[in-house]
Amino acid sequence: MKFRKMEFPDGHYLTWVMADEADFISRFECKNYETLNGVPKNRRIELLSKAIGELATKEFFDAELIWAMIYSKNHSNGFEPTWQRATHLVTSMGDLLKTEDYTLNFIFEDPADDSYYEFLYSKLPYLLIYAMQLLLELFNKIQAVNEKTYSHLVLTTTGCYEALFLDGRSQRIARMLNSKMGQFLTCLYCDSRLKITKREAPRLYLAEQMFCKNCGLESQVPLYWLFSKAKISILRDDK
Repeated sequence: MKFRKMEFPDGHYLTWVMADEADFISRFECKNYETLNGVPKNRRIELLSKAIGELATKEFFDAELIWAMIYSKNHSNGFEPTWQRATHLVTSMGDLLKTEDYTLNFIFEDPADDSYYEFLYSKLPYLLIYAMQLLLELFNKIQAVNEKTYSHLVLTTTGCYEALFLDGRSQRIARMLNSKMGQFLTCLYCDSRLKITKREAPRLYLAEQMFCKNCGLESQVPLYWLFSKAKISILRDDK
């Protein structure tokens, strides 16, 4: 089993641009090999907090958690311990990095063991959603993004995350869509009412399909079109 260490420098710099563009540019212009290096933890968290404050779903993200997931060598939800072990045959910093007896990091791992992939796929979506919203906002500074496309991307990715990783009480987007689009959510075959549930939500967001419990058939649900007809969009501070 092999892993390639994943760094997040681009994300760090893009976060910096979003949080404090003037400061980043001033450092970029002169001796950036010094001024953009050695950023301490408290400054990284400060930049993350400011960048998150500019996003549409700012309440969805936590600056300290994002820092821990990317940089911490001692956080159980962080990627750094895995990347360090992937880079070095022997590691020793804390329990999460300690190389086990009679082995070298990953060399003698069972190739059929997918525990590392389970960890990766359960944690990485949170960072990817942050990166996506960050990029959308930065692009919007250069050229205005289509608000319908923006809303569709944010709602489907965040809603899918809620359905896959949060409990039933946290399905805020599903509840909102059930309320706003209820009149449109009907089976194409038997006209029964369809409801977005935690179990069915990922199928809707990813494949735009919903299963009808009454007739057992799947209906196509054009979310982009429905969002437009139901006038569902993300409210942003600058709009």
